[in-house]
Amino acid sequence: MILEKNNILSLLLALFVSISIGVLSVYGTMDFFIIGISLFISVLFFVFTVVKRNKMLSLFSQFLILSLILIPGISLSGIGFRLDDFIVIFLTLGLIFTFVYGRKRALNAPPIIKWVFAYLIYSLFISLVRVVFDHLQSIYLLFFIKEIQYFIYFIAFYYLARNKEGFSSKVRKTFFIASLITILWGLFQLVTGNIRGYYGIGIISVQNPSQSGVVFFIITIFLMYMSSTAEKRSHSLFLSVGSCISAILTVATISRTATLVLIVTFLLYLFISLCRKKWNYKKIFIAIYLSSAIIPLGYKLFATLGTSIFDRFSRIEEGTDTRLNHWGNYLSHSDTIGYIFGNGKGFMQVIVGSFTLQADNQYVRLLVEVGVVGLILWIILIGSIILFCFVNFKRNYTDALFLLLFTFGFIIFGMTQEAYLVAIQGSLYWILTGFFIGKMLRQNDLRNNQVKTKWDQDV
Repeated sequence: MILEKNNILSLLLALFVSISIGVLSVYGTMDFFIIGISLFISVLFFVFTVVKRNKMLSLFSQFLILSLILIPGISLSGIGFRLDDFIVIFLTLGLIFTFVYGRKRALNAPPIIKWVFAYLIYSLFISLVRVVFDHLQSIYLLFFIKEIQYFIYFIAFYYLARNKEGFSSKVRKTFFIASLITILWGLFQLVTGNIRGYYGIGIISVQNPSQSGVVFFIITIFLMYMSSTAEKRSHSLFLSVGSCISAILTVATISRTATLVLIVTFLLYLFISLCRKKWNYKKIFIAIYLSSAIIPLGYKLFATLGTSIFDRFSRIEEGTDTRLNHWGNYLSHSDTIGYIFGNGKGFMQVIVGSFTLQADNQYVRLLVEVGVVGLILWIILIGSIILFCFVNFKRNYTDALFLLLFTFGFIIFGMTQEAYLVAIQGSLYWILTGFFIGKMLRQNDLRNNQVKTKWDQDV
């Protein structure tokens, strides 16, 4: 008798539990107990991931958003680990089983994903060449693996947003919960004066001002998006208030880049809206009223941070000179071959002598690690996202607009930090990019199916 796949998995799970109980009963130590529980949970998740692929992928995706924004990471031997490093294992397994055993067109990849693979393949090739010829230690390939992790998030959210009904609503609700908790945490710091960041306020999962500023920026823009697409006016108003408060908290992180990007993004939003000539004057009035009401509140809350904010922004020129000197030093470590083809992923850490991201520039890091060739592939990849937004402006205006705002924002962030590589913000960018692209293509598919159905009925 041939057992079905689900029965086999159940038997394997039962066998694992039996062995675990036996081992624990013999040794009985706390270490074995913790290891046993961890392995049991992992196998349980694995079984559910195989049997209920889409449901578990959706669940892990929601956990991923919450873990990035709300759960701090830990450091082992100087290398940082986060809960999302555990979640990505099951996302990867779920995607593999989906594409191997699922529908043949499960991914149905747009050109953007093809450029993702082109960039990753080149990065892997040049890194392996450098490792083989002893120009780079194999441990630094961890930075390449970490970058793959972000693109797994992108593919997972793209696949679910395009193929799973109701996933868009779940992402919105999950992001709203994480945003609300983060905003309340930021307000608590300002009201009590118990500032947890290095300069200004921080988020729950990290205290670094640059990362906190980027996360509050993302929350601000995504709440704007939710407000624009809310069905009820009361919900739209509430989300608009949350977006305005998050904007204030972005400045309260005292991240100069985040504040600059917030202003530029808002101006870009106004410019694009003006070009479309579809102004909603009622919403404009509400926005002016909210701004008038929140500005005094912001002034009061900034009383404890005012000096720090002005001091931080008064040293922009000094910070710029320091960064320029560092960038010149990093680039000087490349020879002609290195400039053109790159020195391999992780080579920047060889220069700085630690596993901490210190390049303070996404594009300098790309030049050092993957050279001009890799930088061109990266530019094409990001350019394909921008092109996708413009192509979909007519059919999916709101989704295309906010993906464009996120992308332009991160292009600017990349000038002062490794925006696409820092764990929290890099993950959130690729999550939202996959979400928006998948959502827009799903909406296009539904429209095309409706037109086809109507055409068949007429014929």
